[in-house]
Amino acid sequence: MRLIKRILIALIAFALPLAAYAGGNELVSGTFTYIGQGHESRDVCREKAYRGACVEAVGNKFGWVVSGVTSQVETAAHGKEDLYFQQDHQRAARGEWVADDGEPKYEYSFDKDGCLTVTCTVKGFARPLSNERVEFEALPLRNGAERGNAEEQFHSGDTFRLLLHAPADGYAAVFLIGDDHTVNTLLPYSGAPADAARVKGGRDMVFFDPAFAKEAERPLVDELRLTADSDLDHYRLCVVYSPRKFVKPNDTARGELVPRQLKLADFNRWLQKVTDADPAVAVKNAGITVVP
Repeated sequence: MRLIKRILIALIAFALPLAAYAGGNELVSGTFTYIGQGHESRDVCREKAYRGACVEAVGNKFGWVVSGVTSQVETAAHGKEDLYFQQDHQRAARGEWVADDGEPKYEYSFDKDGCLTVTCTVKGFARPLSNERVEFEALPLRNGAERGNAEEQFHSGDTFRLLLHAPADGYAAVFLIGDDHTVNTLLPYSGAPADAARVKGGRDMVFFDPAFAKEAERPLVDELRLTADSDLDHYRLCVVYSPRKFVKPNDTARGELVPRQLKLADFNRWLQKVTDADPAVAVKNAGITVVP
């Protein structure tokens, strides 16, 4: 029999002290190498290398928090009891990535076991952690409107909804960014005003489903299906939330059957500007894949 008891959680901060928000984002850069697993596609490996590079860039600028968990492990075998300790460490950057400045650079190779290795170098804007930013939850939903439908991999033709839960009333905007550097504005809805959509705090809100909208607002709701144009389409879902009102970027209508769009460079400039002006703005990103 083996028993594990967690008896101590220690937080050790080093490098730079936690910075107070100074009213501006800072330009940072970083590099990270990801070694893929055999079942992971090139796009998945590239996304993980990109995320790792962003974290490295932020941590190198603002410092790291290292958390250590000490576990007491008791073993019993053949009538003899043993006791030993094990220590696990994790680290987190003391800031957050805001937006790219230019395109990430990638290098590809294979290790001795034949696994794809992706090295990503990024440059962009980041900011230190702030107590003003509110933690919120954003879950992409596949073919349903319940938490159990949360999924980041879709099949072509699947319906897309978003569950958002924030602790306080506020406003949200949602974007889907493709590998072709096109940004699709999903929320606010295409026929709604440019102000970000209202969020009611303290409860789950489901977007892109008329059943969850007020009766007067139901005609404005865009119902979405994700389709694949190749063997695997990869997107980045970006959700922006703030307790204060803000306006979406200057996008363009492309027809009744597709969302409003803008270029990635213009979107990054908007995101950098809105986070620079309002320290309460919080951003969440998630990778979305669509297969035929």
